[in-house]
Amino acid sequence: MNIIGVPLSVFDIIAILTIIAASFCVYVVLKTYDYSPNKLKKQKAQQLYPPVGEYLVSIDVIYQEAYEEGRRHRDHELNISIWYTSLLTAIAGAIFAAKYTAPACSSISHILSCYIVQLVLTIISFFIAFSGIYSVLYSHQRYSQEREFLDKIEPSWESENFKNYKIILTPRHLIIITQVILFVLIFLVIWLLK
Repeated sequence: MNIIGVPLSVFDIIAILTIIAASFCVYVVLKTYDYSPNKLKKQKAQQLYPPVGEYLVSIDVIYQEAYEEGRRHRDHELNISIWYTSLLTAIAGAIFAAKYTAPACSSISHILSCYIVQLVLTIISFFIAFSGIYSVLYSHQRYSQEREFLDKIEPSWESENFKNYKIILTPRHLIIITQVILFVLIFLVIWLLK
């Protein structure tokens, strides 16, 4: 089959369709992420908690705003991890499909066997994994700072019933481990597995 004068085999078409499907998955993840600020929450907060003076706000308003900010950082950590993990999974799937479903004589196999392409794919995958890990760590650090501030101004009735459990392996660690494993998988598929 010739498309735009380039001979393609059935395996090339399968690899192209896999890349399109992976791109669609990334598009769906990007489309579900809410980039717009939530104006209704801000309007409702302004109606429920008007400022007490020109520069003075009650402690309840400060607590609520700090709590919302902490929740925003926690939600951002989860959204970032979903986005970057999906992106790395799509890259790994596309490379794996293009490399192992196409016959050795196809044009995609020749492109993926080129040293420069392998290096570029590895560098892109590394920066995506590094950005994801850094973003998760940054969001967690900001959430911890908000949590420390909230602990100082938290009402006494709420802090008496709260038991803080220390666990060794948190979801943040699992997210980081997942992104490192995905990067290592991409590295192995690109460089070591022939």
